[in-house]
Amino acid sequence: MSGGMNSIDAVKKKIKVLQEQAEEAEERAERLQKEVEKEKRTREEAEGEVTSLNRRLQLSEENLDRVQERLVTALRKLDEVEKVADESERGMKVIENRALKDEEKMEQLEVQLREAKLIAEEADRKYEEVPDRSPGNHTHTW
Repeated sequence: MSGGMNSIDAVKKKIKVLQEQAEEAEERAERLQKEVEKEKRTREEAEGEVTSLNRRLQLSEENLDRVQERLVTALRKLDEVEKVADESERGMKVIENRALKDEEKMEQLEVQLREAKLIAEEADRKYEEVPDRSPGNHTHTW
């Protein structure tokens, strides 16, 4: 019977080893299940973050489109204002040139007026120096 005892002991040992291996396998399966769940949560969080980033990207692109449209409008208005400013500047130069010519003409007219006054004064002076020869005046110097 000692042979039967040994085989029972061997079977018991084998059962104990198998139970330990089963417990280790269960613990390992639980650890792996927790890791899988953790990875799943991490993946879901990452997917949520990707979705959020995609939405922010879409909003940024829409904002960029609006800003570009405003820039185009502003550049068009700037171009129009520059054209008006150029036209105004050309007009100002024309007016300045006219004013300069008018000023030069005025100076010439003032010179001519002074000369005419001098000539008139000279004529008056000469007239006053000439003796009166009107018909009622009988002072003859002959």
